[in-house]
Amino acid sequence: MKKKNYSTLESFNFAIEGIISSIRSEKNMRIHILASILTIVLAIATNVSKIELIFLIFSISLVLMCELFNTAVESIIDMVQDKYHPLAKKAKDISAGAVLISCINAILIGYFIFINQFKADTKTLSNAIKYSYSDLIAVIIALVMIITLSLKSITKRGTPLSGGMPSGHSAVAFSLWTVIFFITDNMIILASSFIMALMVSQSRIESRIHSIWEVIFGGAIGVTVTFVILNFVKIKM
Repeated sequence: MKKKNYSTLESFNFAIEGIISSIRSEKNMRIHILASILTIVLAIATNVSKIELIFLIFSISLVLMCELFNTAVESIIDMVQDKYHPLAKKAKDISAGAVLISCINAILIGYFIFINQFKADTKTLSNAIKYSYSDLIAVIIALVMIITLSLKSITKRGTPLSGGMPSGHSAVAFSLWTVIFFITDNMIILASSFIMALMVSQSRIESRIHSIWEVIFGGAIGVTVTFVILNFVKIKM
């Protein structure tokens, strides 16, 4: 059969659909996603260094990749072998072992990083983050996108990058507007950024990619997540 050439957007969609499929079908993947979000939030709150954040992100990514590979291996084995076979069991056990090792690695890295933070300052959770604003904004946007994709996997509508509940574009647009709300009192800038966020949302409705409720829900997620994080870390801007 002739191999079909897919566009870059379609390739990204297929990749994200694979992640979403794993989230829908595998309870362990959902647990890993939740743990990842909580870990990143805790890293923000405890003022970890950039190098420590890199180690955390790497360990989280390793766990998620191992879980995806484990799911893929199990799916292939179930497809070609519908009866018990010792080699099939061995393959599944080995792939599950890879997930276990990555989890132990992540736990150890998290332990050594966070235990040092708590020893250094028991009041860290109430301190302001010392990151540059660009670092914080990047983390917030990443969390908004993760939450949006997770909700799309639950509603099972649209594709990861287009359509579905909620609107990812609206979530990101209003998340950025909320950041601007925190860093400036200039009403012209606030009003202009709000109008731009509305224009992004309106474009999704006019192009019939999203319904008005999908856009509203997406905007609400962006505002809520950003507002909660910025208030939680008590940034003084």
